[in-house]
Order: sequence, then C-alpha cells, then structure tokens
Amino acid sequence: MTWCCWPRFAKDGTEVTLSEAETHWGDIGSVVTVWPAMPLDELLALAEGNRLPGGRAATGTEAEGFVLRFASGCRAKAKLAEYVRLHKVLTGVTERDVWRGHGIQRFAGLPAKQVAQALGCSAEDVAASGAGPLDALLEQVPDEFDGWVRGVIAGIEKQVDERERAIDEAFRSLAPLAGDRGAFASRRERAARRRAAPRDVSCAWTGARPGS
Repeated sequence: MTWCCWPRFAKDGTEVTLSEAETHWGDIGSVVTVWPAMPLDELLALAEGNRLPGGRAATGTEAEGFVLRFASGCRAKAKLAEYVRLHKVLTGVTERDVWRGHGIQRFAGLPAKQVAQALGCSAEDVAASGAGPLDALLEQVPDEFDGWVRGVIAGIEKQVDERERAIDEAFRSLAPLAGDRGAFASRRERAARRRAAPRDVSCAWTGARPGS
C-alpha cells in the first residue's frame, strides 16, 4: 500500500467534497465511484483478488485499485494484485529486452548456443524463453504496451534492413576489384563477416541492439 495525501481544499482551508468537485470535472473525464466504508482487511482481500465490493471482477479503469479516505482526511492506495503485476512488467521491460526477445523468435531455428552468443545471454535463457517469449508477454499486457513493443520491433527491423542494404551495396562495390584477386578476396571477406548467410545471426542484427 502506498500512503499519500492529496485532498482538494477550498480557499478557507476546508476540504472540497467529491460531490462538489465533480461538477468541475465533467468536461475532463469520468468521476470515480464512491464505495461505502468497509473493514480494511476486507478491502485488502478484494484488492488481492482483483475484485470490487459486491464480488464483481475489476476491469478497465477500475482495475488499478482503491483510494482509501480516513476520517482525518489522509488517503492511502490499495493496488489490485493484477495492476501490481502489470506495473512490474511495464516498468521492467526495456527496448533491449524487446530486441533480445524478438531475436529469440526470429532465429528460433538456430542452435540455442549460437543465438545466445549473438544476443548476449545464456543458452539456458534462450531455451527457457520458448519459441515465442514476446508473444507470451503481449498476451498478458494492455493494448498500449502491445503498441509500444510492436513499435520497437518495427524500428529494429528497419535498422536491420538498412544495414543489410548497405552491406549488399558494399558487395556490389567490389566489382571493380575483380581483376585483383587479392584485394577482391580481402574486401569480400570483410563484407561477408558483416552480412552472414540467412542461417546465421548477422551483425546487421547485433548492430541494431538498442543502446549499441
């Protein structure tokens, strides 16, 4: 439970009641539902079970939790268990985590050890993630988070595509060196290391790692 105080006060220092304040909020959004007072342990049990008074499951904007108002005017928040879980997911996932998870899915047909070396994790982590770590994650989070993840993936794929096209262009630039076998072989080897065959994790992918 996070303790905080945010009552609204009138100029004379008295607290503005919700019924009075809500007349000014109509153009902004909806007003919270006020529930009858109940024992604290009962309310906390509802929060733990992701339910509202009366037993109905909490969904949508109701699914964050309850604000408790004590007689003193002090407030406290009782967060629903599901909200706490989602908050940990949303605040704990970085763009690099998305890159790694997408890489595990993208190169699912390669040996786990090879993928792990390219993604900077252990083969055990790759194996434990299964074939679709991002798909599993997106099934459990709000649509807003889904959009963010897909946006990160799109950006990564765009970078990879641009890098691979640049490497392909480097291969094409080798044509004038066809008469010099030594120079051609040297330049070709450098370019080949930058763009591996489809069965490998190319450096175009590793180079698109966020924060690189």
